[in-house]
Amino acid sequence: MTDRLDEIRSRAEAATPGPWTIEPLDRKYYGTEILDGNAELLFTIWRENESGPSVREIERSGLDGDFDWSHMELADDYADATFIAHAREDIPYLLAENEQLIAFLAAAYEECNRLMDLYIAQRREHNKAVAEVERLRAESGRYIAARYGEADAIRQDLINIVKRMDEQRSGPPVALTEGGES
Repeated sequence: MTDRLDEIRSRAEAATPGPWTIEPLDRKYYGTEILDGNAELLFTIWRENESGPSVREIERSGLDGDFDWSHMELADDYADATFIAHAREDIPYLLAENEQLIAFLAAAYEECNRLMDLYIAQRREHNKAVAEVERLRAESGRYIAARYGEADAIRQDLINIVKRMDEQRSGPPVALTEGGES
């Protein structure tokens, strides 16, 4: 996504797997212990005083609670410390990114709904047009059939008129075909 997210992801992947928990130290030390998912001590975070938010130092201690520098894994310590140190900036950044994505998804959802409403309205209009075309086809078919029927009746009437005229002339009858006189 972005370089910033790649950096955050790298720090998270390099840190000791979580979940982590916190345990406040005795009040006289002004510190907090951070434990991993196995309740093993990862770090002790020392503050300058009881109310001070600034971290004076982050130290990794041995499992017995005393600082045992011989058990330190410097690469792990640095990765965990870097992860903790950047959390104050990373979390607000990620929350802001998340809010932007939520806003984008909401806008996309609204646009999808708008387009769906438009599609439905156009589909209704299309269906009305198709129904009108079918109605006109049926009506024109009835009209054409009626006109053919009328034309046939008129043709038959003309044949009958010609026959009567021939009979009144007392001459030989004139033969008519559908194409006219012969």
